[in-house]
Amino acid sequence: MIDLDYKIKVMPRYYIEFFNKQLVHFYDRLEERYKIAFPDGKEVLTKRGYSFIGAFSDDGLAKVVSKSTTLVGFIDEKGNEVIPCDRYYEAHDFSEGLAAVYPGPLPLPASIPNFWGFINTDGVLKIPHYYSKVHDFHESLTAVGIFDNWELIDKDGERISKESWKSITDFHDGYALIQDKNDLMNFINKKGEVISGKWYFAVGFFSEGLAAVCDKDTLLWGFIDEKGEEVIPCQYNTVMEFKNGCAIVRKKEMWSIIDHDGRSNGKRNKWYDNKQFVEGLSRVTSADGTNFINTNGDLISTNWYLSAFDFSEGLAKVQDPETGLWGYIDKSGGLKIKCQYYSAHDFYEGSAIVVKRKKDGLYGDGLIDKDGNEIISCDYFVYPMEGKIICVSNSKRKLVGLANRKGELFRSLTGNVYATTVKYRGAERELFALTKENLKKAILDVINEFSKELQAEVDSKIADDGPQKTIGVDPRTKNEEA
Repeated sequence: MIDLDYKIKVMPRYYIEFFNKQLVHFYDRLEERYKIAFPDGKEVLTKRGYSFIGAFSDDGLAKVVSKSTTLVGFIDEKGNEVIPCDRYYEAHDFSEGLAAVYPGPLPLPASIPNFWGFINTDGVLKIPHYYSKVHDFHESLTAVGIFDNWELIDKDGERISKESWKSITDFHDGYALIQDKNDLMNFINKKGEVISGKWYFAVGFFSEGLAAVCDKDTLLWGFIDEKGEEVIPCQYNTVMEFKNGCAIVRKKEMWSIIDHDGRSNGKRNKWYDNKQFVEGLSRVTSADGTNFINTNGDLISTNWYLSAFDFSEGLAKVQDPETGLWGYIDKSGGLKIKCQYYSAHDFYEGSAIVVKRKKDGLYGDGLIDKDGNEIISCDYFVYPMEGKIICVSNSKRKLVGLANRKGELFRSLTGNVYATTVKYRGAERELFALTKENLKKAILDVINEFSKELQAEVDSKIADDGPQKTIGVDPRTKNEEA
């Protein structure tokens, strides 16, 4: 039986399936196609719908999760599914030409063990499925785990050291952090050698040739060099990593700034809190509010704010202590964009998303440049906050289109379609058209298709039954014959 849902619905032609900082994945109901849009306006078709698309790696591939199978594969920048979504339950992004893959709890051939391995960009298994946990390759090495222990391997799967540890981080600038069975920490170089004879309660990554370390007995912090020597003794309650030749440290209640030799600039302040240097400035908090200091320890302004965030592209968002509204200051401490926004976000590629209260009392999103000009007026809803592509919806949250960070709308996603559903033997066929007349034609085409299928089935059934056979004889017919 063919069942028609005659409730004609009006639906948006497009809907956003997924987005990240690099792209937007959307569906066109009329064309019945999934597409990916890039910031330069390029658009590619994809084989199927994906519930997730990762960022494209330096190898030119992005991890995808099939909407229908929930399995993982990889696509290239043309939308081609170069590693199909038909085998792996989980996978990491490609890093340095290799990606970790995990078959997972699936019915697998006996030749594929249920462990992590590594494939290349052609999908060829380069390091066998042998590990219960893995990291990604950094600086040609990665940490892999066999149950409770971690070890170090190269891109050929060869062990770098016979030692194993409770944990290993990724390599940065030639070193990785390790943790032993007693939860104490140290560093190893790319040969797998432990660099210090002393083990610490906690350590940080190397920055400008020095790494923060916390003494296991005193729980005070100092710094070691790349030879593992403690060049700045463990004497501080809190330390930040070195940036621009200096580090912020706290001894008891006093904050100060030291150089690579541990010498202080002599300026000590009793801040409540002190943050890492970002773009040469550090965020500080006191009873007066939040402000910023430079690498000399001097406040950049006499103005204190209710709250503030780190600098991004030369501007920092700050909250006015009286109105609670947000604006932006520059590195001199001057108010570059006045505090007028209900909320504000960091600048990214020259623009920032802000939320403003409109005259009707409702709130709207917009996009501003570094002079505070609205390049997308605050009458819309825009997202994501840090993306090369911005999805724009109107005040009723209906999709308008895709814009770049300059506020230029390069892809319209407006328009509606008429929709209905045709059901046949438990299957459903959704139909979409720009006009009701076109929808009527589509419905008749589907009915005709199903009718032909039904007619073919009837014809086949009759043909299979062969010639009809008489079952019994009518007595009246017998008398007539006599």
